[in-house]
Amino acid sequence: MKRFTENIRRRMHEDKGLTLVEVLLVTVLIGLVLSVSYSLYFFGTSAFSRGETQSVLQQKVRVAASRVVEEVRFAWEVEFIDLEEEAVPAPSEDTSDPWQYIYVEPESGHLVHQTASGTRTILDEAEPALTFNRAGDRILKIDLSADLQGTTYRTETEVLILNLVENLPEPISDAEPNTVAIGFSNKKP
Repeated sequence: MKRFTENIRRRMHEDKGLTLVEVLLVTVLIGLVLSVSYSLYFFGTSAFSRGETQSVLQQKVRVAASRVVEEVRFAWEVEFIDLEEEAVPAPSEDTSDPWQYIYVEPESGHLVHQTASGTRTILDEAEPALTFNRAGDRILKIDLSADLQGTTYRTETEVLILNLVENLPEPISDAEPNTVAIGFSNKKP
């Protein structure tokens, strides 16, 4: 051990410098370590950003689907409206009009809930795709998906419409997303 430390001390006091090969080797090694560190850093930040976008999108779609279910669950009457053939009726001047509509507004691309008192946006930042279908006599199937910054999230849910006077009407067959609105009344006929 004593011999080893003497050898190191002797080399430290020598006036020899580093050779060009040693300097280049150290430079290349430092460059490799920095490039690997740089790559890992940016991979981590981009993965975090994608995860955050996915989380935000999932939350928005789930909240929107939940709001649709809450509104439709206690409907007394339900109708499907083909938006390619007819428009959703404009809000009535009569604020006691019980009919409400949920659809994707063609101009803005927002998922909206229209009542006699006005129109509320349910989902606006993402690009929603909404379809309604019949899953049973009183069961409405809702398929909602949205795209945000290249990330897509989709949720399907079925809701038993508890107060429905008549069975659900037949849905519009082979309808593309965002081409069908649902109209419903929460007032007993």
